Amino acid sequence: MSKLRKEIDKKDWKDCCGGFCGDCAVAKKYHVEYGKKKGKKKFEEDYNKIKAKD
Repeated sequence: MSKLRKEIDKKDWKDCCGGFCGDCAVAKKYHVEYGKKKGKKKFEEDYNKIKAKD
């Protein structure tokens, strides 16, 4: 689990499509913090964990 997962509000996660498209704030934060490849991997892991809880 990345530190960003804890920092991002649940509302922002719900608004996210999960495609690492760059349109939402969540994907942009991961891209800026970790870069394209590592950011996408961490984003997908965290997104799946968040969606599993819902």
